Amino acid sequence: MQLITLPLSPFGRKAQIVALEKGLDIEIVAPTAPTALFQDPLVVAKNPLAKIPTLLLGDGTPIYDSPVICEYLDSQGSGPKLLPDGGERWPVLVRTALADGIMDAAVASRQESIRPDGERSQAFMDKQRDAILRAVAAAEADLPAFANTLRLDSIAIAVALTYLGLRHPGIDWRGPAPRLAAWHEQMERHPSFVATRPAV
Repeated sequence: MQLITLPLSPFGRKAQIVALEKGLDIEIVAPTAPTALFQDPLVVAKNPLAKIPTLLLGDGTPIYDSPVICEYLDSQGSGPKLLPDGGERWPVLVRTALADGIMDAAVASRQESIRPDGERSQAFMDKQRDAILRAVAAAEADLPAFANTLRLDSIAIAVALTYLGLRHPGIDWRGPAPRLAAWHEQMERHPSFVATRPAV
């Protein structure tokens, strides 16, 4: 299997961590034109949405986007299930969606921040920051539900928080969420997180 992604993509990192936890061997492939990602011929040829990550199976079949990729990877390999069955499944999926929402807002705000002068919307960036801080507060409140189990929700939340630190150091999420911040530091010491830690 191949995973088309970029080193700083939080969605790609989430999928890489899932693959490592499941004991799967996947090859990381960078887009051929990372500075023009949404016109990248490699990505467009496999994913009509032209988004990363995109997972390519052995026969070339593409799987996207990251929630589907992670669920597929969780169905493979020998590691413990990261997405439980039964009644536990839904809270894990909701918390994973919360983390994905943090990533979506952080990526959107980052893209807005690098637009040319005169085209940038501070109101849009403020809206994304507010969504991020609300989501962080929700994760802080719900911490006991995911803090002690390595599952898809805890992986996604930790990855989202790391991306915030990399791309939005000016957003002080740690102050209002001290327990979540301490948990996040512990998660980043886990082997699969160390192996996928992005370098700026």
